Amino acid sequence: MEAIIGTVLGAVIAGSAMLLNAFITSKNARERQERADQVRLLEKELNDLSALYEEVLHTSERLIRNKGRDTDAQLEKFYKVEVKLRLHSTEDIRKAFNAVRSSIIDMVNNLPSPPEEFIPKFEEDHEKKWRLEKRKEWEEEIDQTAKEYTPKCWEKHSELADLLKKDLNSKRLKRE
Repeated sequence: MEAIIGTVLGAVIAGSAMLLNAFITSKNARERQERADQVRLLEKELNDLSALYEEVLHTSERLIRNKGRDTDAQLEKFYKVEVKLRLHSTEDIRKAFNAVRSSIIDMVNNLPSPPEEFIPKFEEDHEKKWRLEKRKEWEEEIDQTAKEYTPKCWEKHSELADLLKKDLNSKRLKRE
């Protein structure tokens, strides 16, 4: 009888140990999976933010290089980036972006307007040539005027780039 009780007691202890082991193993596996999911989610968020910051820098750089002139689609992209930035960035970054935008607007507002003769008409070839010369003169005047404003635009752009880089680095450090 003692042998049967000992065997049953041993079986209960062994079974309990196996259940406890299975419980602890599954709990550890679940926690590892949750941590891995969190890391993947944070990495995705970081990659999305990095892509947004790259887009911010690219669109603002393009506007500076083009002296504020760009296609409607590119300007719309710039405004959409600004909206995204409002949703996903810090106050300092938004202020720096606004400084870049303001410096570009300041440059554009001070650039000379195209001459009225610039508007294409249906005329003979010699007048077309004259309009093209006027356009070239106007573009040269724009280039000269823009030289006064582009250093400030690039300075503000660099400040924004530094803030974006610091923000990404701080988020990467938090992730690790």
